[in-house]
Amino acid sequence: MTIDSLILKELKEINNFFSNAKASADISLGKTMIGKICIIRTYSAGIHIGKVVDVCGTEVILAHSRNLWKWQGAFTLREIAENGINVKESRISIALTHNHYISQVIEILECSQKCIDDINQCHE
Repeated sequence: MTIDSLILKELKEINNFFSNAKASADISLGKTMIGKICIIRTYSAGIHIGKVVDVCGTEVILAHSRNLWKWQGAFTLREIAENGINVKESRISIALTHNHYISQVIEILECSQKCIDDINQCHE
């Protein structure tokens, strides 16, 4: 069989195979963050930080979720995740007591211990 002789049904099966393999890989990459404290950037719901409970595609469930409203001492979220923030100049909400479902996640950044310590010192 050559590629020239493939019928539409076979081409669709090949496409589905590769699409499903990519989707599985994307989901499993997110699963590596489960149990870690992470910064979550969403498409339209802002920036959150909390312990990742579950990840499925672009959806995340966080425990003890907090909103990062304003921060100083770092220019990017990657810098926050690595180096923390200026605690006195930043505003972060109190932690939720229940799990927080977040959709349209576009970035998940694992937090360093320095970041976690700084976030825990911040209060709205």
